[in-house]
Amino acid sequence: MLYFRYPVYEKNTNINGDKLIKLIDHISLTLSHCLAPEHNKTNQKKFFYFQICTYVFNNDSFYRWLIFTPVRQYEIWRFVTYTFLHAGSVHLMLNVIIQILVAFPLETEQGHGRVLLLYFAGVLAGGLGASVFEPTMMVGASAGVYCLLMSHIPHIVMNFQSLSHRYFRIVAVLVLCISDVIYSIRHCLTKGNLQPRIGVAAHVSGAICGLVFGFIVYQGCGKVSFLRVARYAGLFVYLGWIVLTVVYNFRKASV
Repeated sequence: MLYFRYPVYEKNTNINGDKLIKLIDHISLTLSHCLAPEHNKTNQKKFFYFQICTYVFNNDSFYRWLIFTPVRQYEIWRFVTYTFLHAGSVHLMLNVIIQILVAFPLETEQGHGRVLLLYFAGVLAGGLGASVFEPTMMVGASAGVYCLLMSHIPHIVMNFQSLSHRYFRIVAVLVLCISDVIYSIRHCLTKGNLQPRIGVAAHVSGAICGLVFGFIVYQGCGKVSFLRVARYAGLFVYLGWIVLTVVYNFRKASV
């Protein structure tokens, strides 16, 4: 997730779209065989291709139409469409590869629809969170990626006894989260959160959404009473966050 302080952003278009798509396809196929050999087909690949095509073929007017900007709250699509835009080929590749790593196990065990719904719930939460705490122009898929990453926690909690390699998954999630927090803190202290500017509010909002919304949409095999309480609590927290941030944006837009 990257922020931009200026209204005009010139992205680097020096990239071969066909080669990039073939590379992503090769990476996704390889990882699918390693992470989910019994369930190789995934709808996430279609989403990856859409992100790549949006990056390769968009122009300045298209870019300005999709980018998140806090001064146009009534253009509500911007709270979601910013996830299809990226600051450069490295930014795009990094987000796509992380999405592949994080999404494949979830899609295998929870299904494509639930994972896709949770991803866009995280994107929306990230956009709304950024509009409140870091209101500036923004692109990137990190809010959705953090949502998927943290949703592994409710998935593990709700299906602990039936999951294979459950302790390894817990360690992997903790390592990814802690390493990213350390990097973000170091980046803020050493570079003043510049070049690039990390969207901390969007990251945190997406992560919290994954932790909460996962209990709402994921299936579990634990105690029915616990799952019911977790779903109601998650729904209350998520809807409360959406309502409060939407009201804030409406009031800000009317000033």
